[in-house]
Amino acid sequence: TDQSPLALEYLGLARERNGQIAHATAEYRRYLATYPDDEGAGRVRQRLSALVSVADSGQRPVSSDGSMVPRATGDQSPWSFNTFLSQYYRRDVNQMNEEDEIINQSAVFTDVNFDLRRRGERFDFSSRIAAGYQYDMLGAEFGQGSDTRISYAYVDLADAQTSLRGRLGRQSRNTGGVLGRFDGGNLAYQATEKVLLNAVVGKPVNSTSDGIDEDRYFYGVSANYGPISESLDIGAFFIQQTIAGMTDRQAVGTEMRYFENGKSLWAMLDYDISYQELGSAFLQGSWRMESGTTINALVDRRR
Repeated sequence: TDQSPLALEYLGLARERNGQIAHATAEYRRYLATYPDDEGAGRVRQRLSALVSVADSGQRPVSSDGSMVPRATGDQSPWSFNTFLSQYYRRDVNQMNEEDEIINQSAVFTDVNFDLRRRGERFDFSSRIAAGYQYDMLGAEFGQGSDTRISYAYVDLADAQTSLRGRLGRQSRNTGGVLGRFDGGNLAYQATEKVLLNAVVGKPVNSTSDGIDEDRYFYGVSANYGPISESLDIGAFFIQQTIAGMTDRQAVGTEMRYFENGKSLWAMLDYDISYQELGSAFLQGSWRMESGTTINALVDRRR
């Protein structure tokens, strides 16, 4: 789900603040291996680097996959390139009693991922393409048909001097009122140590098999403040979406995240100005007691 990266980050943070350093390190590394380009990857990478530096006397930094970066040499390139390829065949067959077998699926699935990065004194650049292709051997007449899936396809540039960061292409967000994957651009500005401003514009993506949505588009702004006393982050957002020239969504909302001593809380309210009613309300909490028992609670209301 779109909340999975955030939930995994919060689990690692809860472990860290509960003094379970080894468990926190493992959760952070699992996050970076699974979601290397999620919007929270920078925060997780910093936390993991801080934990590792305590135990590692060499004070080596941590790479995007959570592994230790080799000590630099004079001719070491600032560029790094990683790729991933997987392919498998799937065949589904059903048979009812003595009837003939029915082949429901016979397809070859191919998935690729390309990750290009460059880290410099001022600019950090990254680009990612994650795509897949399903070759349906039954053909469109008997099967679902072949299709191409594009999960991510973007370029990202961060400027340390101006505190600006921009990302353009197919990407995913779960904060600032954005509801998952979209095609567009996101610009972030670290105004102060605790204030982060965001502007986003794009077209929502319902399925990774879809092309660019020609009818719908949205734009929005958000602001985040934190951490407050190292435990609380708060934010507010406005977002507007249209479909075929008509208002589809016009919302303001607020977000809150809290972590302290084995306790965590994540809340979000989304109020639709156009319909003048609550669009969604989300509350997720966790409390780990000294006995080792963990209590979890979830409230999720959507319209």
